[in-house]
Amino acid sequence: MQALNILAHAPTFHGVPEAALINLADQGERHLLMAGTTLIEQGAAADALFLIVRGRVGIEQRADGHRTVLGEMGPGEVVGEMGLLDGSPRHATVVAREDVEVVRISAELVKATFKEIPATLMAVVRLVNERLGRHRGGPGAG
Repeated sequence: MQALNILAHAPTFHGVPEAALINLADQGERHLLMAGTTLIEQGAAADALFLIVRGRVGIEQRADGHRTVLGEMGPGEVVGEMGLLDGSPRHATVVAREDVEVVRISAELVKATFKEIPATLMAVVRLVNERLGRHRGGPGAG
C-alpha cells in the first residue's frame, strides 16, 4: 500500500488513472538495499524503472576513470526511466546513499501500461524532458 501512496503523490505520475497506479504498485517488486549498493550500473540494459519508497540514492556518470555526481533522489522519485523509452543502455550509475527501499517495475509492465493507458507514457516523457532540460541548462534547469 505504501508504494501505491507514493505513486499517487509522485509528480511523475500526476494525471495517471488510479487503476494504472494500483497495477504498477501491485506488480512491482519491492527491494531493500544497503547503503553503498549499486541499484543501476551505467552501460547495463534498461530492463526496469525504480520508484524510491524510502532512503536516498546518488546518480553519477563514470568515464575515463572519473566520476561525475549528477544529483541525488529520494522518496517519491523515479530512476531508470530514460532507457525504457529508447532502449538505450543505462546512462548513469545509481548508488544507495543510505539504506533504500525501492519498487522495481519491469520494462514489460511499464510498456504494457503505456499501451493501455497513454497518460502513463506522457507522464514518463514529461519527466525525461524535465531532467534533460535541467542537465542541458535549459528550461527548468536548477
